[in-house]
Amino acid sequence: MSHVCLFSNRIYDFDPVFSTDLQYFNRVIMSCYNRLFDQKYNNLSLSSSIHMYIKNKYNLNDYTANSIVNISKGKLKSQEELNSFYLDEKKEKLKSVEDKLKSKEKYLKSLYLEYEEINTYYQKYKDFNNLDLKDKNKKLSKLKFKNHLSNISFDSLNQIFTISNNFKKTLICSKYSIHSFQFGYLSSQIQRTRAIISKLKYSRNNLKQKIFNFERRKPKKLLWGSKKVINSRFGMDSLYFKKYLNSKRFKEFRISGRKDAKFGNFVFNYSPLNKNLLYISDISRKEINIDNIYFPYLGDELLKVLTQKDFKCPIEFGYKIKYDPKRNKNYLVFLASFEISKTKRYNSYIGDGVIGLDINFGHLDLCDISKDGNLLDTKTINFEITESSKQNEINLKMAILEAGKYINSKKKPLIKERLEFQNIKNKSKYENKYKKKMIHKFPTDKIDIFLQKESDKYEFEIFEANPAYTSFIGRIKYAGVKKINTHISASYVIGRRGLGFREKVPKKLKIYAANKDSSFKTWSQISKNLSTK
Repeated sequence: MSHVCLFSNRIYDFDPVFSTDLQYFNRVIMSCYNRLFDQKYNNLSLSSSIHMYIKNKYNLNDYTANSIVNISKGKLKSQEELNSFYLDEKKEKLKSVEDKLKSKEKYLKSLYLEYEEINTYYQKYKDFNNLDLKDKNKKLSKLKFKNHLSNISFDSLNQIFTISNNFKKTLICSKYSIHSFQFGYLSSQIQRTRAIISKLKYSRNNLKQKIFNFERRKPKKLLWGSKKVINSRFGMDSLYFKKYLNSKRFKEFRISGRKDAKFGNFVFNYSPLNKNLLYISDISRKEINIDNIYFPYLGDELLKVLTQKDFKCPIEFGYKIKYDPKRNKNYLVFLASFEISKTKRYNSYIGDGVIGLDINFGHLDLCDISKDGNLLDTKTINFEITESSKQNEINLKMAILEAGKYINSKKKPLIKERLEFQNIKNKSKYENKYKKKMIHKFPTDKIDIFLQKESDKYEFEIFEANPAYTSFIGRIKYAGVKKINTHISASYVIGRRGLGFREKVPKKLKIYAANKDSSFKTWSQISKNLSTK
């Protein structure tokens, strides 16, 4: 089933009943939402159900009251979901701050060790100054300097330190004497790293306090009309501000559909053949006919739903009142929302094998896998990531178009990784600035949309697999044996996981894990133990 939402043509000359009903309907929604909020968070008890309370207090029928209660519950639930999303986001940020703090503390420790090593080395070097040149060189060749920094090398004969750094993929080397390296480079690095650590500790404590407050406080009530609109009242005419606020607060009127209704809705009865809409108002107790109304986009789908007898679909109907600045008039737009069944038959049979897909920044990697889990074919599709977000979106679309053609040629369903790109963006706060820029320029929200379009076009089903440790498993198990790179081996693991295969731990790696099974916990232990080697 796919969801469709249609908008009608504009209607400028409409009955004022629509405006009064719109305001009354939204005011009842506000009251219902406040009751539900107080019932959940302020221990408010009702003598009857919320449905009966709204019905009796505002003199509405069951149908309209049910729509109001459903909309209010939806707003409360969406607010809870948003709060949980903010909490998860803060926890991811805290994790990235703690990881960065650990690395900086480790780096500061190595700087201190380097500083002490230079002091001990310099004291021994001073003792050799009274010796002859030959004896001095012999002693210097035997004198060893223990280096604690990976990007620094020391020439004991010339007494020169060399620092190598990568800047925009170019290696830059700078040379220092012992004195200038110790007091010019190391001292400034220690001071700078200590300042960064203090800022990171402040950020960590601040995030911990925010998470603590967020978990224990109740969510705030919805501000109807948005804070921005309400704050704009200063320096504005009171009558104009009231109209402006009402236009933002009372946006739309929606009534949910019913399967047992002849037209899919008891309040709005639309006849697509006559282009006529009958509005039966329960608020103002009137019936209003609107002629010459049609839906320009996908109107045929609405006609099919209303005329077919074997399938009755509930149609959520409603309207919006907007302002047209060209004509200096308000206009009415009707909207219809319903579900249609898919007429195409999608290929979801994995008995002949699958296609595994690994999504990376700048390239898509695909693997053709047989039903037994063997690798048959590979393909890498590169696309450019530029400064322009729109151009990146076009490049990604062209790459997915090519991937769709490849999947269609193999006549197999697709297995892709289930990724949460928002977490990746939160974790990239302390990454390299060029890498961070590339991640945030990547159009992550369009990937599923483009893939679904290719799925509808070529009629193949898309399945999702857990992406945990796919790159690590592919690099360890298959990259060397199959002679493929890490990204293609990751797509191979994703495809095998979609087929139901579990990756067993090789005999050589069983010493790095306490458990010997093929669970994610075992692979996590192996990756941690190998990273410390």
